[in-house]
Amino acid sequence: MKQRDTPLELDNLVCNYFGHDYDLIDDSEALQPKIDAYNRQSGKAMQMALLEDIDDFLALGDTMNMAFIKRYGVYFDPLLWGITPHDFLVLVREQVNIALAHSQNN
Repeated sequence: MKQRDTPLELDNLVCNYFGHDYDLIDDSEALQPKIDAYNRQSGKAMQMALLEDIDDFLALGDTMNMAFIKRYGVYFDPLLWGITPHDFLVLVREQVNIALAHSQNN
C-alpha cells in the first residue's frame, strides 16, 4: 500500500462524497447516489487511480477493515451506513468498473 501520508484518490471519494458534508453531494442516506456522482464528476485517470487504491486496501486482507477505519474513521464509518469497509470498497470498485465500461462503449 502507498505511504500513509501520500494522498489517495480514495481520500477524494471518502472525504468529499461520504464525509461530514456528504449531503451537499446527495442528501439521501443511500450510498449509490454518491458513487454515481463521483463517477459522473471524475475522469478516467481518477477512476483508474481509485481502483488502484481500492485494490491496495483489499490486498491488506484481514487488516483491511482496521486500516480503512484508521485512515478514514474521522470522515466516514461505513458501519454507520450498514456496510463493512470491505463491502463498501467492493461496491465502489464494481460501480467504477461499470462506469468505465460504459464510457468506453460511448
